[in-house]
Amino acid sequence: MWIYGYFEETELPRVHVGDRADIRMISGRVLLHGTVDGIASSDNRTNT
Repeated sequence: MWIYGYFEETELPRVHVGDRADIRMISGRVLLHGTVDGIASSDNRTNT
Protein backbone atom coordinates (compact mmCIF):
# COMPACT_ATOMS: atom_id res chain seq x y z
CA MET A 1 0.00 0.00 0.00
CA TRP A 2 1.22 3.50 -0.79
CA ILE A 3 0.37 6.46 1.41
CA TYR A 4 0.84 9.95 0.02
CA GLY A 5 0.91 12.83 2.46
CA TYR A 6 1.85 16.46 2.80
CA PHE A 7 4.65 17.37 5.18
CA GLU A 8 6.15 20.73 6.04
CA GLU A 9 9.69 21.08 4.67
CA THR A 10 10.95 21.79 8.19
CA GLU A 11 9.75 18.33 9.32
CA LEU A 12 11.39 16.33 6.50
CA PRO A 13 14.90 16.16 8.01
CA ARG A 14 13.37 14.03 10.80
CA VAL A 15 11.92 11.45 8.36
CA HIS A 16 14.20 8.68 7.07
CA VAL A 17 13.80 5.58 4.92
CA GLY A 18 13.32 2.65 7.29
CA ASP A 19 11.54 4.72 9.97
CA ARG A 20 8.37 3.33 11.49
CA ALA A 21 5.25 5.09 10.19
CA ASP A 22 1.91 5.30 12.01
CA ILE A 23 -0.85 6.78 9.86
CA ARG A 24 -4.26 7.71 11.22
CA MET A 25 -6.97 8.05 8.59
CA ILE A 26 -9.04 11.26 8.47
CA SER A 27 -12.00 9.49 10.09
CA GLY A 28 -9.80 8.87 13.13
CA ARG A 29 -11.05 5.29 13.39
CA VAL A 30 -8.34 3.51 11.42
CA LEU A 31 -4.67 3.44 12.41
CA LEU A 32 -2.21 1.91 9.95
CA HIS A 33 1.35 0.84 10.77
CA GLY A 34 4.15 0.64 8.26
CA THR A 35 7.67 1.65 7.32
CA VAL A 36 8.97 4.57 5.26
CA ASP A 37 10.07 2.98 1.98
CA GLY A 38 11.00 6.15 0.09
CA ILE A 39 10.71 9.92 0.03
CA ALA A 40 9.88 11.70 -3.22
CA SER A 41 11.49 15.05 -4.02
CA SER A 42 8.13 16.63 -4.90
CA ASP A 43 4.47 15.87 -5.54
CA ASN A 44 2.39 16.31 -8.70
CA ARG A 45 5.25 16.95 -11.10
CA THR A 46 4.10 17.88 -14.59
CA ASN A 47 5.89 18.60 -17.85
CA THR A 48 3.56 21.13 -19.44
